[in-house]
Amino acid sequence: MQDAYNLGWKIGLVVKGVAQRSILKTYQSERRRIAQDLIEFDHRFSRLFSGKPAKDLMDESGVSMAEFKDAFLKGNLFASGLSVDYSASMLVAKGRSSADQGDSIIGKQVIGKQELAANIKLGMRMPSFKVLNQSDARPWHLQELLKSDSRFRIILFAGNVTSAVQKTRIEKFCAKLDALGSFLHRFTPASRPIDSVIEILTLHSAKRWDVEMLRDFPDLLHPFDKHVGWDYNKIYVDDESYHEGNGRAYENYGVDKEKGCVVVLRPDQHVGYIGEIEDVEDLGTYFDGVMVEAKKA
Repeated sequence: MQDAYNLGWKIGLVVKGVAQRSILKTYQSERRRIAQDLIEFDHRFSRLFSGKPAKDLMDESGVSMAEFKDAFLKGNLFASGLSVDYSASMLVAKGRSSADQGDSIIGKQVIGKQELAANIKLGMRMPSFKVLNQSDARPWHLQELLKSDSRFRIILFAGNVTSAVQKTRIEKFCAKLDALGSFLHRFTPASRPIDSVIEILTLHSAKRWDVEMLRDFPDLLHPFDKHVGWDYNKIYVDDESYHEGNGRAYENYGVDKEKGCVVVLRPDQHVGYIGEIEDVEDLGTYFDGVMVEAKKA
């Protein structure tokens, strides 16, 4: 299923003229190694099931229950896809290694800053922790917000937006993205909503009651639609919920609660890029290597 999904979203974006044809070759390099890992895992797992349990610690011919438990837990991660780690390519902005399987990167290569989000691993699927909707305090798992609708996403970890310094950083970030000629406008057809190709979701770390969505966040982060009004489902907060505790998203993601960062997610929720809020040029370089400029009317 994941093989089909990996190839499907890439073909879909290429056919629609949204993404460059060169992304198709990442299917082979990303999924071939996973297939090899699956064969090796199945071979090992089947031997554990067919083997006899060890009689005691000295029985080297039997299967250790500790070994069986370890393999079973790792198997759950593997089967869920949470242990899948894609190599560097035009879709994954991390340094190349000897394990990479041959994707050539055309043009300038940007490398993400893994240290800004210690537990959001480049090339791996985005972990999920509970966050609250800024407008109504409803708790959501972050993964629930990442619909499989072929859009790339920028997760803006906005940090402590009650800080004047941080608020200025966010305003400058949005001003650059909303400027004519920015990558966000270049890759979005003029007739389509600004979030139709690349969606921006914001997660801040201030107290929810100290912040007001329409007052404290630039319009780009909650775009207006003439039919339905402001979008109240774009901005979230890492805070205590009324009934379901605190997901401690910033802590669990390993992101600085004051300064935040920016994370790019591919349509399959794998992490493509991590950078500072000021790294708009690097964001543009990443998307330049993936997307096709939209035709303007």
